[in-house]
Amino acid sequence: MDLYISQSLDIFGRSQSNRKIGEAEVHKAEAQLRQTKLDIQSSVVTQYFEAVAATKVRAYAESLRDLSQSLLQATQRRFEEGKIPEVQVTRARLEFERSQQTLLLRESQLQAALTRLRGVIGEVVTLEDIDVTTSLAPNPQVQLDQRPDIQILLAELEAAQAKSRAAQKSILPELE
Repeated sequence: MDLYISQSLDIFGRSQSNRKIGEAEVHKAEAQLRQTKLDIQSSVVTQYFEAVAATKVRAYAESLRDLSQSLLQATQRRFEEGKIPEVQVTRARLEFERSQQTLLLRESQLQAALTRLRGVIGEVVTLEDIDVTTSLAPNPQVQLDQRPDIQILLAELEAAQAKSRAAQKSILPELE
């Protein structure tokens, strides 16, 4: 029995081409992870600011209701004194009822915004957790090469080039 051992020689760089394909796929996966993180962060920030806006709008509706209630009371008092006609009391009552309905609408919108925020974050969010003084900072300088979607495209380009080089080297002879 004869012993035969062979060792292939990678003179033309096939192993390096295959390694480059793997590295390009890793870069692509990292860019996709950054894109997913950015998408999640964006949805959380969007839902948070919707909750902030709903809180502010609810506060305005509440102050409008209080104002229309005091207007109704003043109008009723002036009617009882005989200074204004009854139609003014009816108008003030309608305005008060409309402001109550608006407040109920704004409260339901706030609860919906909190529920959406809870769904995005994954934990219970209460009204006390919302800071109404929050504002967005001015737009930072955007570095295009750091955007995940562009990084995904660059990684796909790198993978395609590596596959092209591997295909070109696959037609070369194998040496052992």
